[in-house]
Amino acid sequence: MQTPQDCHKSFGIILWPLETNKNHTAWSVCGYDAYTYGSLSVTTQKLTVLKIMKQKYKEAIYFIDLPNIMEASVVIGQNVKNDFPRHVHNAFCIGTIDKGARLIEENGATQTINRNEVFVINSGVPHRCKSLNDQGHSYRAINIKPHVLKALGMQISEKMYDVPYFKHSSIKDPLILRHINKFFSCINHENTSLEKEEALLSLLSEIILKYSKNPPVACNLGRRRQAVGNACDYMRSNYARKITLAQLSKESGLSSFHFQKVFLKEKGVSPNDYLFKIRTDKAAVLLLKGESITDVAFATGFTDQSHFTKCFKRFIGITPGRYRYLQSASLFCSHTPQRNDEHLKDSRPNRSAST
Repeated sequence: MQTPQDCHKSFGIILWPLETNKNHTAWSVCGYDAYTYGSLSVTTQKLTVLKIMKQKYKEAIYFIDLPNIMEASVVIGQNVKNDFPRHVHNAFCIGTIDKGARLIEENGATQTINRNEVFVINSGVPHRCKSLNDQGHSYRAINIKPHVLKALGMQISEKMYDVPYFKHSSIKDPLILRHINKFFSCINHENTSLEKEEALLSLLSEIILKYSKNPPVACNLGRRRQAVGNACDYMRSNYARKITLAQLSKESGLSSFHFQKVFLKEKGVSPNDYLFKIRTDKAAVLLLKGESITDVAFATGFTDQSHFTKCFKRFIGITPGRYRYLQSASLFCSHTPQRNDEHLKDSRPNRSAST
C-alpha cells in the first residue's frame, strides 16, 4: 500500500490517512476524500472504474496503480472544487474533463480545459489548477513516468531521444480523446493486458508525435513480413497463455511501437484482434466437443467466462451457448435419416397436367 509520501511524489499533493481496511486506504486531500489502491490492479480488487464513478461522494479523488501497464497509474476526480496550490508532478499527467471545466496555470499563462477536452501537464513543471467555478469539475487522468515516454520516443525514432515537452496544456483533438476513453474502457472491464497495452501505446504515440515540442521522427521500416510472421506463429502456439505486447515485440524483433504499426499494415487488424480470432476459432472447436463454456474459456486463454462470451459474440456473431446449441442441432439434422415417402407418390394426385 502506498504511503502519504509516495502519493505526494506521484501526484504533488499531501495526504492524511483517515481509515484503512484490507481493500483500500482512505486519505483526506485538502478537505475531501481520496482513495489509493496501492500497487494492485482494478480487477484484483474486484473494483471497477464504473463502480468508483457511482460512489455517492460529493467530492472524491481515486488513485489506481497499473504497474504492469507501462508503469502507469490513473486518477479519477469527482466534483472537485479545490484550488490546488502551485506544485509539480514527477510524472506526465494526460487526461480529460468529464464535467465542468478546469483552469491550469503554467508558465504565466492560464488555460481553460472544458468538458471532453484533453489536458497535458508536463513532469517537473510548476503549475496550479482549480475548478472554473464553485460547482466543481470531474476528470480522468493517466500518469506516465518520464522514462517511459523517453523510451517510447527512442522506439519511434530508433535514436537517442530526450524526455518530451508539451507546449500547451489544452488539446482539442477528438482522436486523442477517443484513445483516452478506450484506455479507460479497457481498465473498466475484464480486458487483457494486451488490449490495455495497445490502447495506452496508441494514445502515447499519437500525443508525442502530434503535440510534443520536438517530436521523434519515425524511422521507415517498410513491411516486415517475417517479423509479423514470427509473432503470428507465437500467438498460434501460445494462444492459451497470457500474451503481452512486450512478448510479441520480442518475437518480431521490433520495438512495441513499430511492431504495432507494422502488424496493422501487414494483417489489417491489431495484434489483439488477431489473437482473439485465434482463440475464438479454437473455442468453437472445443464447444462442439461438449466441453463446458467455463472450461473452454480458460483453455483458450480468456480470463473469465464473461470476457470469453463478449469476445466470442464479437467475432462469431452469437454467444458460445447459442453457437453450441445451433451447431449441435444442425449436425443432428444433417445426420438424421430422411423419411422414405416413395409409397405416397402414387396416392398423390398428379397436378402437372392441370397446371
